[in-house]
Amino acid sequence: MELFQVSPELSKAFRMLSTRVNETKVKEKTEEELQMSKRREPSIISESEVLYGKEAGSPYVSGDKTFRVPVEVKTKKDGKPVRVSLPKNLAQADRGSDMIIVTVGFLEKSGLLYKTLSDRGFIGLTMNVADGTSARFTHYSQFEIGVLGVWRKVEVFVRPFSKRNSGEVHLLLGLPLLHTV
Repeated sequence: MELFQVSPELSKAFRMLSTRVNETKVKEKTEEELQMSKRREPSIISESEVLYGKEAGSPYVSGDKTFRVPVEVKTKKDGKPVRVSLPKNLAQADRGSDMIIVTVGFLEKSGLLYKTLSDRGFIGLTMNVADGTSARFTHYSQFEIGVLGVWRKVEVFVRPFSKRNSGEVHLLLGLPLLHTV
């Protein structure tokens, strides 16, 4: 049985992600529609707000932007396994990326471990960046991630980091996750 048949919510979410909405043709919602949509979406104050803080992502990025997906991560807190719901502005799906990339700040705040790629025999692994340069990968991590109730164990590359950008918290879900879900 196909996975999209098992999880209709996941199928609907990915269909919405892959459809471009022409904003000039969309009518503005009335105040009543906005109130109704707020009632439908449960407002849960989760551990993620404590763990990541409301300012974890960029203050200029709206949580309702296209390609933002609700993500949960399995981690440990005080030695006990917990599931942390991420704020919507931290994770985004990218059909143009062939890999899953995470920041070191995300891993540290989540309490997830990361290892060097040289331990697995990968040295000199690089990624082409949109500005035409190449970025060298030195670390990776493994953890369980859930998107709309579908859980997968993923291997992710850690974005190159320095002292300047080590506090940034982002998760880019590329094709490896999108194909398995």
